[in-house]
Amino acid sequence: MFFGFKGSMPIPSFREKLKPLLDAPELRKMKWNRLPGLQGAARYGRCIYLVFYQRKIVCPIWLYTHQEHESQPPYKEIISLVKEVMAYVSQHYPLDAPTDSADC
Repeated sequence: MFFGFKGSMPIPSFREKLKPLLDAPELRKMKWNRLPGLQGAARYGRCIYLVFYQRKIVCPIWLYTHQEHESQPPYKEIISLVKEVMAYVSQHYPLDAPTDSADC
């Protein structure tokens, strides 16, 4: 899967593996290796996001640099955010809702 563009080249994203404790949408991570205007570890940026394919929704979960987190944010915090976003999406974007709604 590709997400975003850098010039004319798409930036690839990678599927993140969740422990099987959640019936979650797909969790993905996008990586930037050179964020402009930043030095050292701060120039390595990451975006963790959820993809709800059936609802056609992409939800950013966490944006961070390697200066903030060397590998990734704590797993428990990621899971907590995933659960919170899943509850919000289920409540506000039910699967049986019309897809041509004006407020989608």
